[in-house]
Amino acid sequence: MTVLDRLPTKNRLIAFGLQVDGLCVLCRRVMEFCDQLFFQFDFSKKVWEEILRLFHLNRMVMCWDSKFTWAPRLRARIKETVRLRLAGRKVSKLGDGYSQICYSWNLED
Repeated sequence: MTVLDRLPTKNRLIAFGLQVDGLCVLCRRVMEFCDQLFFQFDFSKKVWEEILRLFHLNRMVMCWDSKFTWAPRLRARIKETVRLRLAGRKVSKLGDGYSQICYSWNLED
């Protein structure tokens, strides 16, 4: 829902004609909208900065519209990091989700 910009954020609820207070539920200072919640809110921005730093991506935290240009590279780096950290270890494939990840990322037993 988030990627499709379908979250019921307050700006969207107001656009649909609902009578709601438009302030962000987290900070109560600005209008609540997707970019504000996930990229501009102080805590969210720090989380993204740490993720980018962890994967050695030298870029600023951006908005939803620009995320798709770098997301595939981030996924590739995450995948490689996981593969390197699991190298030589037995991977427990508990649950369907883990099995699917192990299969699609070619992680061996």
